[in-house]
Amino acid sequence: MKKFTVSLIILTTMGILITPTFIFSKSGYFNKSKLCYSNHCLNKIGNKLSAEYQPVSPESIVPKPQKIEMLSGLSVIIDSKWKIVADLSNEYESFTANYLKDEILAVSEGVLDLEVIDINDNSKKKYGRRIVIGCPNENKLIAKLASLKGIDLNLEVEQGFGQGYVLQINQKEILILGDSTAGSFYGMISLTWLLKTQGDSIILPHTKITDWPDLEIRGFYGEGDFLWDGKKINTYINRKEWIEILAKYKYNLWTMSLLRLTNESPARLIEREVEMEKFLRQGHFYPTTQLTPLTLRKYNKNLHEGIWAQNVSLKFNDFDYATPIEADDNLLKNSDLEDDIDGDTIPDYWTFTYQEPPDDYWSIDCSESHSGDCSAKLTLLKDLPDVGSSSYQEASSSYIYTYPSTANYPLEPNRVYFLSFWAKKKEASNNGRNPQVTVVLKDESGKPYLSTKSAIIKEGDNRWRQYHITFSTYNGETKMHIYSRGLSTNALEFWVDDFQMTDITDKLLNVIETPDSKLEVW
Repeated sequence: MKKFTVSLIILTTMGILITPTFIFSKSGYFNKSKLCYSNHCLNKIGNKLSAEYQPVSPESIVPKPQKIEMLSGLSVIIDSKWKIVADLSNEYESFTANYLKDEILAVSEGVLDLEVIDINDNSKKKYGRRIVIGCPNENKLIAKLASLKGIDLNLEVEQGFGQGYVLQINQKEILILGDSTAGSFYGMISLTWLLKTQGDSIILPHTKITDWPDLEIRGFYGEGDFLWDGKKINTYINRKEWIEILAKYKYNLWTMSLLRLTNESPARLIEREVEMEKFLRQGHFYPTTQLTPLTLRKYNKNLHEGIWAQNVSLKFNDFDYATPIEADDNLLKNSDLEDDIDGDTIPDYWTFTYQEPPDDYWSIDCSESHSGDCSAKLTLLKDLPDVGSSSYQEASSSYIYTYPSTANYPLEPNRVYFLSFWAKKKEASNNGRNPQVTVVLKDESGKPYLSTKSAIIKEGDNRWRQYHITFSTYNGETKMHIYSRGLSTNALEFWVDDFQMTDITDKLLNVIETPDSKLEVW
């Protein structure tokens, strides 16, 4: 059926000439002209002649909807009497309804603060003019309403991965019906494209939009500063604002770069990510994370670019060819501090030195441990005089220096050693006193402090973390012991457990080897 044009010239009683032009087609018709100037006409049909007050065309929605049907040339006016109705017991529908409320409030510059009403609330049967958001497949009341309006999403939304919707804008009612909560969210987003103020109201076209995506996953990759609508947006600092921009264009894949990942990240960082994940999920985004090799290594040394790497240790043989070796035994005895055969309440092979118990002392604590049953605990219950670093060499007698000490383990010359241990500091002790664990190296004569290497425990959140010290014996060091002390003079509660010391000379540690790789090193 061909389209044809009919022009009418009407002289109204007010003497205003109207020349509406209608284009009729098989799919319906829409009004190309401006209908009238008068307020009387505006009150009846909600439209004005001037271009300033013309509703936004549905053609302007990005991405362009699959089907657009103009129901008439009339426009729909949203004022403060309208309500937003949704199933507020559904987390996603509630988010969508309040998202629309905020968008209307922002567009109207705070004038239109529409009430959000639960469709399941029997006490509010008379909604008046309303915007209804919901899924017929999930709510019986929404399903009944769709049936009354002759809308069958199963027939009208032809495909779209469960993300399709029908948006129907009528004079007294706007329906945003999705074939899922994602669909109703995207229908609401399409409506926000059409929001345009007219005084204290919003003017909308009288239309029906049926839409669905061609792609199931729609992502934007990139991070940094972007110039958007004349404003510079940093996608990391202004993440929520950037996500809302992506949502406006119906993206549903969020990619971010995680710069820091540890076994036990700070609680505030975790809470921030959880809150952002919730916002993304409610906006029907798939959150993804860009992980760099360094980020992964901090979390687990066997992860590289998201690929699990076998923890391989290699040692050069007589032919200078690297061959896999089994991990060496721990060089420290009773490294887990569990054995106390003589029953002196001090772990075997370790020494507890303290000044004035019970004010400052080491003890076995079998109520706390990283593994096994017990750990060693340093308790300083009172603030002590600040002796300062000048008394560093008087560790065995200085008032605040309290430590466990191994029995001068012999070291091989010209070797590289790797010491690891687990430690934690009580949260209440996070007051400036940071304990340290130090390796003291000696020469053959036993002269102490030929060199020292330390690890400082700064995190005061009562969580176990692993710390590492690497040291070498290329300067004549032949003996060592391990001690710990608290820096500054505040009270402290501190635990250590699971020491391990290995000889890593001539070894390649954590060589990347995947199941399909053939490794040769020489």
